[in-house]
Amino acid sequence: MRKKITLFSVLLVSFTALILSCNDDDDAQVQGVFPENLSIDSNVAMDGSGLVEVTPTADNAAIFVVNFEEGADVVVVEAGETASYQYSTEGIATYNITVTAYSLGGGNISSSISVEVEVTIDPNEVLFGSWVMANEAGSLGVGPAPGDISFFAIDGTGLMQRACYFNDTYIFGDDGSFTNDLGDETWLEGWQSGMADACGAPVAPHDGSADATFSYNPSAGTLTLNGAGAYLGLPKAVNGGELPNVALPNSITYDVTFSEDGETMTVVIETDTGIFWNYKMVKGDGSDVVVGDGGDGGMGGGELINGDFEAGADPWTVGVSSDPAPVVTVDDNTYYSVMVDMAGEVFSVNLSQTGLNIVPGTNYILEFDAWSDRERSIVAGIGLSGGDFSNASVPVNLTTDVQTFTLNLNANGFGDANSRVLFDNGGEVGMVNIDNVSLQEGGDGSDTLGEGVGDPLETVFTNLIWADEFDTDGAPNPVNWTYDLGTGDNGWGNGEIQSYTDDASNVIVSSGNLLITARAESPTGEGVYYFDDFQLLDAGGVSQSVIQDFEGTAPAFTDFGGATSDVIANPDASGVNTSATVGRTTKSEGSETFAASFFDVSPAIDVPNNPTISVKTWSPIANAVVRLKLEDSNDANNFAEVDAMTSTAGAWEELTFDFSGAATFNYDRIVIFFDFGNPGTAAAAYSSARIKSEGLQEFTYGRVETRAKLPTGGGTWPAIWMLGADYLTNPWPAAGEMDIMEHVGNNQDVVLASTHDPNNFGGNSRTGTTIVEGASDEFHVYEMEWTETNIKFAVDGVVYHSVTNDGTLPFNKDFFFILNVAMGGSLGGDIDPAFTESTMEVDYVRMYQ
Repeated sequence: MRKKITLFSVLLVSFTALILSCNDDDDAQVQGVFPENLSIDSNVAMDGSGLVEVTPTADNAAIFVVNFEEGADVVVVEAGETASYQYSTEGIATYNITVTAYSLGGGNISSSISVEVEVTIDPNEVLFGSWVMANEAGSLGVGPAPGDISFFAIDGTGLMQRACYFNDTYIFGDDGSFTNDLGDETWLEGWQSGMADACGAPVAPHDGSADATFSYNPSAGTLTLNGAGAYLGLPKAVNGGELPNVALPNSITYDVTFSEDGETMTVVIETDTGIFWNYKMVKGDGSDVVVGDGGDGGMGGGELINGDFEAGADPWTVGVSSDPAPVVTVDDNTYYSVMVDMAGEVFSVNLSQTGLNIVPGTNYILEFDAWSDRERSIVAGIGLSGGDFSNASVPVNLTTDVQTFTLNLNANGFGDANSRVLFDNGGEVGMVNIDNVSLQEGGDGSDTLGEGVGDPLETVFTNLIWADEFDTDGAPNPVNWTYDLGTGDNGWGNGEIQSYTDDASNVIVSSGNLLITARAESPTGEGVYYFDDFQLLDAGGVSQSVIQDFEGTAPAFTDFGGATSDVIANPDASGVNTSATVGRTTKSEGSETFAASFFDVSPAIDVPNNPTISVKTWSPIANAVVRLKLEDSNDANNFAEVDAMTSTAGAWEELTFDFSGAATFNYDRIVIFFDFGNPGTAAAAYSSARIKSEGLQEFTYGRVETRAKLPTGGGTWPAIWMLGADYLTNPWPAAGEMDIMEHVGNNQDVVLASTHDPNNFGGNSRTGTTIVEGASDEFHVYEMEWTETNIKFAVDGVVYHSVTNDGTLPFNKDFFFILNVAMGGSLGGDIDPAFTESTMEVDYVRMYQ
């Protein structure tokens, strides 16, 4: 438009020059020539686009100036050209278009026409393109109402941990298509991967491989994704529940609102009554989100670098903070500086450097300079970058003067090659300045200790008000205890894989002790399948090679979605398969519809030259879909998959899978799905018990004393803890949780104590650890002293962890006891395949006030 206006100005200048020239030549005839017979042809697009084309003609005309709309730029065309304009006001309207024709001498005539134009705006247009989650604290959260993220909100630490998630791209096509583009890695929770939450290769069907569409209703403010596995924000948050506890839906409907500029989208979905997941998304393709690559950014088990910030912010990572990164230079000195405008969670403005190699049980000296614009405090320390985020950290009081702090910290019960130095700064208002950070081995670990830590427990509670001495054999006393049963919601919220029972084999009082036993069970039911003898066939059906027959070294299976696979003796050596050993897949009750396992093969499978694979299968049901998927282990986007269906129940049969249409990739991985599309139904592979005093024995404040001997074995996770009695109406973590004792069999003799509240919960709970030698060989006394101002945890009378309590926290009301032994899950971790059973023995539980 502006180029044409400029042309118009130039032409008028030319006309003026021509007129002056003519005057000089005493030839004024050209000045008297005016355009005549002005005619305007118009063409109005009927597709709702608002496009109008005008072609003017006139005798003696050199140019035409077209004014389509008052206030709009004019369009200038030469004789024989067409002027175009696109109206943008939605609806049907009549517009007057004025055309002025100019002769070379500057003479002009004008004429107008009226046109009726309909403009319709595609309601989907606001969505077209790519979106990502906003890479900022609070962009992902859950709460009791739309826009409320009081139950959980991602913080700076979560942004670091889940960087692979914040570059996932959600693509809305102008053809109505929808795609999840997750790249090579995304954030996988335990229910997807069968392992601890971590970054990993996307898992079908939530990997964007299936076709999907979308529909947007602007009047209702709803956006519906159609296609199993398509999602926004998190794959587990669906209408009517959360995966894996409900069937995989074919469509999901979200409530959406857009910013005025259309660059930000707020997404809300109610998964259950009063449970709302909230996401903030922005337009973009995720290319600006940096994922740690193990390079020079401090990742990969190295030493702390750039502690003086002279190299800028890298590799320090900041949580909720000013933008850009708050590193400033004054008088040639560079340092970290951030203003905390509002007090909140101490970790809400978090500075950390990850990828440090911290050795469990080692003493460290953390030294740094710090000052503020007022008296205030921060929390400084060392800790894990992932997992349960165990920390050794202490408060530090800042003044307006630069102080050098030297902290003696001990990595008690934690540490690996991806640990961190951390500064949690958001607890109080004020400017925080940090410089000259160093970390080295040494010191005595004395600053790790909290109030009373390392000292004998001095109790103010001496009056025994309730106890269970477990001195009557049989079931636990029903006056004191009731049961949680089954597999709970998402493995009791932690991805655990046991089923809780009230059976005497799992829970009983015997010889003066309560015995809670976790047991490995033989999986039974319709969710157990067998497979054997993978062979590669040519186009004529002749076997060219045996890919895997499970008779030699068993392959390493990787399980996901709740399935487990192993190699066992053939349970039915008859019919078409009499071999000695076979593979087994178990889809336990509650596992995903896509639960499966994979194993790698070498050499790669020669497809499509040998296009068919035969597999012997045994299914407890007929008409079960068996999906065979071939993948490139280096690129999950390179795959081919074929379905077959079982024809018989309870007998071996041979199924064939035709890959003749598969693209040519490096197929060195086999994924096998049984009863694809249906959730697992097999009995849980592990049983245990969880008893509780809910509604029977509940207390506010006091000293808990319990004497126990702990189970052993990788994957065991025993706990003695208390939960807020109002948890049904005030859901966790708002209800509060106090863990008197937790132990992980994969980290033998390390005992944990924690508190969980809305500010510090899950991986960010306030946790302390201690070494208890022989925790599974002999009884030890575990205690908790709980007052209005402090909660202390002790083993054998010595305090090892202490946290403050006040009126803002949920630890000032009734709580009840829970005793259980879990298997696996987010803290229990991998289960030892040789595990058979192990027992937590509890001598007594006592409450003093």
